[in-house]
Parts: sequence; C-alpha cells; structure tokens
Amino acid sequence: GLDATNVYEIQVHWAGIKLPELKNELKQFAGIKNVCTSSFKAGEDGWNQSAYWKGMADEQQINMFVHAVDKDYVETFGIKFLEKIDDFEKRSFAETEYYIINKSAKEYIGWKQAINKPFGINYDSFGEIAGVVDDFKFRSLHHEVGPTALIISGTPIPDRMHVNIKSGYKNRAFMYIKQKWKEFAPDNAPLLISSVKQDFENLYKTESKTRIIVILFTIIAVLISMLGLLGLTTYITLQRTKEIGIRKVMGANNKKIITMLIVEFVRWVFIAFLIAAPLAYLYLNNWLQDFAYHINIKAGIFIVAALFTFFIAFISVFVQAYKTASQNPVNSLRYE
Repeated sequence: GLDATNVYEIQVHWAGIKLPELKNELKQFAGIKNVCTSSFKAGEDGWNQSAYWKGMADEQQINMFVHAVDKDYVETFGIKFLEKIDDFEKRSFAETEYYIINKSAKEYIGWKQAINKPFGINYDSFGEIAGVVDDFKFRSLHHEVGPTALIISGTPIPDRMHVNIKSGYKNRAFMYIKQKWKEFAPDNAPLLISSVKQDFENLYKTESKTRIIVILFTIIAVLISMLGLLGLTTYITLQRTKEIGIRKVMGANNKKIITMLIVEFVRWVFIAFLIAAPLAYLYLNNWLQDFAYHINIKAGIFIVAALFTFFIAFISVFVQAYKTASQNPVNSLRYE
C-alpha cells in the first residue's frame, strides 16, 4: 500500500532547526521527487486515539491508529488516494483541523463518501476529512491493517523528514542534503539518515534468520542424505553381486539391472516423502498463521519438493548401480 523504495528518513527533532526552509530547499533539487515530514516510523503504530464523528453511536466508539503528517506525505510514499478535496494540493491546512483516513476507517464508519465530513480525535471537537487513502501497511505483516487517521499539519512536523530520491540520484542527493543541513540545522545537530525500505526489512529479522538456518540445514541434510544413500547402495549392491552376475548371465542387460536397483531404493524415498510431506504442511501452515497476510500453501510446492527429492535419490543411487551393473558377470560370480 506504500512504496518505500528510495525513500530515506532524516531525524529533524533538533531544537533550532529551520525546518520549513530545509524542506523547501530539498524539494527544489532535481534529483528529489518529494519531501514530507511526519511522526511516521516503519513498524510503529503511531498512537492509539479515540475517534469521533457526527452521528456516531456509543457502540461504535473505536481507537484508531493516528499519525501526524504534512500534506506531502501521501505523495512521498506513493499511497493511493481514493477520495480527496479538489484543492488539496493548494490548501495550506493551517486554518482548521483536517484529517486523512484510510479505507478501513471509512468502511468501519459506514460512509459512502467521506470528504468534508466532520471527524476528530478529541471529544466534541471536529475537524474535516480532506481525503481517503487505500489501506497501507506501516506495521509488519503479522498485523492486520486497522482503521487509521492522519492528522494533516499546516506546518512541517519536527520529528522525521522523509525524502523520496529519484533513481540514480542517491549520491548527488545525499551531497545536497548534507550541504543544506549545514545551512539550516544547528551546529550540534547530527545528520541521521536511514533507509525506510531497510527499516521495513528489519521488521522481519527473525524470519530472515530462520530462512538462513533452514537453508544451511537443508544443504547439510541433502549432503548427508546423498552420502547415506550412496553408502547404503554400495552395501546392498555388494551383498547382491552374485545375484546381479547371475541375472546378467541369464540375459538381463545393464538397463534392467540399474532400473531394478534404482526402483528398490527410490520406493523407500517415496515412503519417506509420504511421511514428511504432511508434517511439513502442518508446520508451514502453523507458521503462516502468525501473519495477518500470507499465501495459501498449494500442492505445487510439494510437487517441486518431491521432484527435487527423487532427483537427488536417483543421482545418488545411479552412480553405484551403474558401476555394479557394468561389471563383468564372471567377476561377479567369483565374488565372495
């Protein structure tokens, strides 16, 4: 619901910073798409606040997630407007209290059209709805999007600044930001810049670590399985050396013998897969329930896993089966 690509966050809560001037200067740079200020932080709820509107019934009382933003916030993050007042871009939003609500909030209230409707987060003190945006996910996907309200500030918010940089302009834009920071920020204020996209990725550190662990253990398990199958194949074929020699004398060709040995081993892999697949499904399905938004597990995943498993088993067994089947039957019959 929002695009954090090439959006960078700057801490601007320092006393004495000339925030309006800094924002205006950054917006003039050719390599910067847009700039906004807000209380928004990736992964944070904002604050929970009771919401009120005209005609609200007592049982409709709800706490909404609230963020303070300026009017450039929606455009900076590429959030989709579903409704907005006609002069949104030109209005200063300084004369009264204005709000942007998300689709979930509008649906909860039950409005067909929300703009210009009385709305507020203070009891019996209403502002107006200036726009409605599509639901956007500012928390991790473990959580559902809830009714959200954005308070539009008529002046830049001394908390965080978000800068949307055009592709290919990052280095030049950063140099320009550093230059303007020296002009408009206090001497003792450090320039702290972070990637909003990286901030969102950091919400999934646990999942990222789990992925690495699973990949490493999968590689180890595959190698051990291949060695185990190779060792077991070697042991079994050595025990059946005379049998293989007799079969060859009786007319069996290499293809039939290799097929016989492969089928014998792969059937056990098939049985193991039948046991493992339901357990894997239960584990994956349970893990996905931790996310409010997740895929549905489809059969295709298990088909691919089965093909990969049988391929590994085939390669492991084929090497020894081919070696054994290619031996001279005379040597096989002499084997003790």
